[in-house]
Amino acid sequence: VKHTAQITAPSARWLAEHMAFAPGMAAMLRGLGDDAPAILETFIARLEASQGSGSIALKGTAFIATSRIA
Repeated sequence: VKHTAQITAPSARWLAEHMAFAPGMAAMLRGLGDDAPAILETFIARLEASQGSGSIALKGTAFIATSRIA
């Protein structure tokens, strides 16, 4: 099964400032250590370059499969 979801944020900067809402994202940001601010600024700049400085939308797709051993 393929499932696609979209998140819309007021701006790239808003999204970067609120990324730690998800435990996995918080752990990733902690793992970046002292490089986190520079990486987040690059993230913001690239999103603004592709989607502008206003509202942005990001999509993600998950492929979900199950199996059963007979």
